[in-house]
Amino acid sequence: NCAERVYVQEEVAEKFSKLLVEKMRNTKCGVPTDEGVQMCGLVNKDQLDKVSAMVERAVAAGAKVECGGRKNPNFKAGYHYEPTVLTNVKQTDEIIQQEVFGPVLPIMTFKTFDEAMALSNDCEFGLASSIFTTNANTVAKAMTSFKF
Repeated sequence: NCAERVYVQEEVAEKFSKLLVEKMRNTKCGVPTDEGVQMCGLVNKDQLDKVSAMVERAVAAGAKVECGGRKNPNFKAGYHYEPTVLTNVKQTDEIIQQEVFGPVLPIMTFKTFDEAMALSNDCEFGLASSIFTTNANTVAKAMTSFKF
């Protein structure tokens, strides 16, 4: 997947985060040719080191590791990093502003639609955006609010 960060409305953030962490913990990691594998290793050691360092810097800046956050100990070979969810991140953090290209998903909360749009548009990179809502008007408004 290409999700680099998630903005979740405060009212549902706790429930959403709990469900996401459960899914990430239950992700089947392994060799892509093995049956049922949902996530495989990174492309090389440099990328593994980059992902590890970004998570370490995020934690040093105050992020909380909800799951993962380290090289996957179940693999002796390859470049496997555990599916990771981070909370307590800030918009200015590197983990939000830069693309990780690894199995790391930081979660931030928002109160209003306008705040969510401001946060999502406040980054250099915007390869993809998704919005999940039951309100069609909100979807229409988001389509014209995303700047990438």
